[in-house]
Amino acid sequence: TFYVIRSGRVKVFTSDVRHPGKRIELKEMGEGDFFGEVSLITDRPRTATVVAVGEVEVMELGRADFEAICRQYPEVRKTAEDYLKVRVREALQAITRA
Repeated sequence: TFYVIRSGRVKVFTSDVRHPGKRIELKEMGEGDFFGEVSLITDRPRTATVVAVGEVEVMELGRADFEAICRQYPEVRKTAEDYLKVRVREALQAITRA
């Protein structure tokens, strides 16, 4: 499932493999930002945990709806895959700084 933040803020964390039980904060996101695209595109388990900072309202897009959109508009999948590469690069940079 893919989420778009309508209002509020969230923090994104991943596990620190060097220190079990410790989390690394990757980023803080707000209105208009989105998350869940990695799992949606790759069909793999989530790689991060998203935690609300106060009240948050999100819109949800499931896999079936995403696939239907991609069938109708193939450029959506390409754009999502290109953005996925950016997200992976950002996450790797955050982890190496931690």
